[in-house]
Amino acid sequence: IVIVDGDSDLPDHASVNNAIVQQALGKRQGEQFETVSGPNTFTWTIAEIKSKYLHLFHELTRTLQDQFPNNGSFYSVTIVDDDITPILESVRQRRSSIERLEESYRDNPMPLGAMAGAGGGNVIDFAIHLAQSGQKIISATGHVEDTGREIKTATTAKDQVVVLDAYTAWLLERLNVLEATKDVFPKLTIPASSVDDFSEIIENLGNSPDGRKSMSAQGDGFTIQEATADEVKGHVTEIDRQRQKITSICDVVGIEVPSGTSADLLSLADFMGSQFDCLSVAQREKGVVLSADLRLRQIATELGGQEAFGIDALLRVVAAEEAISIEAYADVLLNLCGHGHAYVALNGHILMRMLMADETADLQRFERAAAYLGTPDADIESHLSTAAEFMRRAFRFYGGSVKAQKATSMILRNLIRMKGVSLAQMLNFVVQEARDVRIGQFVSQWLRGHFLLETYEREVEASRTE
Repeated sequence: IVIVDGDSDLPDHASVNNAIVQQALGKRQGEQFETVSGPNTFTWTIAEIKSKYLHLFHELTRTLQDQFPNNGSFYSVTIVDDDITPILESVRQRRSSIERLEESYRDNPMPLGAMAGAGGGNVIDFAIHLAQSGQKIISATGHVEDTGREIKTATTAKDQVVVLDAYTAWLLERLNVLEATKDVFPKLTIPASSVDDFSEIIENLGNSPDGRKSMSAQGDGFTIQEATADEVKGHVTEIDRQRQKITSICDVVGIEVPSGTSADLLSLADFMGSQFDCLSVAQREKGVVLSADLRLRQIATELGGQEAFGIDALLRVVAAEEAISIEAYADVLLNLCGHGHAYVALNGHILMRMLMADETADLQRFERAAAYLGTPDADIESHLSTAAEFMRRAFRFYGGSVKAQKATSMILRNLIRMKGVSLAQMLNFVVQEARDVRIGQFVSQWLRGHFLLETYEREVEASRTE
């Protein structure tokens, strides 16, 4: 019975003047009392005494999963005789819901903020999850005309308010180009709600001062992820440092929605999270949207009538303005390739610079960059020309050394994934374009080492026959 002031018609709620309540008041847990109703006498036992506010919290947590099945805040399971099967099944169901969310992101033109909200998280955490799980963040179309248009937008936006969303601010800080961006775009701005996304992460981590442990389903099995108290504290410190740096560089502004905002754009407010505020602030300040999220940029231009540009255009303009050196530009791109973006703009010259910047023993950083060549939907001639130019530069600079050969092998392994071109056509084009006999010799050795020489020769013979 919940005791309330005054009368209440809610189930199991009673006023302090209720006869049962009058008998119960002042008694301890386990004590009994009797009430009489007509000819019947009832015996009552005080089973538990607790604050009605605590009772409400318990009721909410107990029933939340049933009332809001799509909300991932609380899960409840029943354990019988120490059988943890229900827990494992709950973990599998959670994994299935995450996979559905990932699939929905791939198949539907929704920005990161909308999908993060659907999963009960924020845009930064969702983007990190995509990158760490091998998913791709839809960052650009990869079409030359789209890239050129965004570069033009960025070039003409130097004197305008440029508005960042939370993920883009986080990414630019991680890439160590936030200050250079501010140098080129002095009116760099971020909505207060995007800063709150950082605060939310800090608050969530702060709830685990003794460390964190979680379980996830992996195929037919399960894996446990554990973070010690020191690791959690270090993560909190790092996110807080990023938040402070971002707020010290960017102008933090309120999120009042301007009058005259289109109904189509307003309809997105409830499920886009802080990314909606990025659009509304840009509209209010007559500014430009800078976002690593292609779909946010598309909403800005198609529904909001605003201009927008992405990370590739930003880095090209920042480099052209000499706010960063060519060496720093190459290093930034190497780091960007590790963040799971679906598209990163590369050419033979910058690939060579990236190889020079990679000092790891196994060229692990360069290998991530090489993976952007030869994608199944690639523009064949563009990718092959880029590969040929890179090989020519690498063999010229390193003289056919192990580093040049290892990097070239990485490029070749990715090129053979391309559809619409045979192995022989691809290799012949690259060797002819590279115009270096050492490259032709290396490709021959590479074919033998990868047991592809017979396939190559068969394709060449078939081409001659035709």
